[in-house]
Amino acid sequence: PNQFALHSDGLQAALAMLSALARAGLTLRDWLRDMPAVSRRSRSVAGPYLDREGKDMLLGGGTLVIEGDKVQWDAAGHCAAYAFPDGDIFVCHGYSATQNGAALLIQRPIRWTADGWPEL
Repeated sequence: PNQFALHSDGLQAALAMLSALARAGLTLRDWLRDMPAVSRRSRSVAGPYLDREGKDMLLGGGTLVIEGDKVQWDAAGHCAAYAFPDGDIFVCHGYSATQNGAALLIQRPIRWTADGWPEL
């Protein structure tokens, strides 16, 4: 159920995003502090990738999986899911809210809803 897809223009999009952040007076770290992990899925690797409500990721769709609690950690990024015989595990990094943004490893068991969506 966990798929990652990269768009062929990803580097250009990332550079454009960083440039837009700079013009807005934000740093990448500022932006990353609010970054959630969301899920989308598709029956085809070519897409479209839709969230739980059926909204296309290209139009901003994404079902929230995890976000920073703003108490112990901010943001959630570079996520992965692993299947083990005794259950699936979600892994991502966060930034410590109490240790000046130090990187943290976040691990949570995945529960799957009846209709196949991940919950932590």
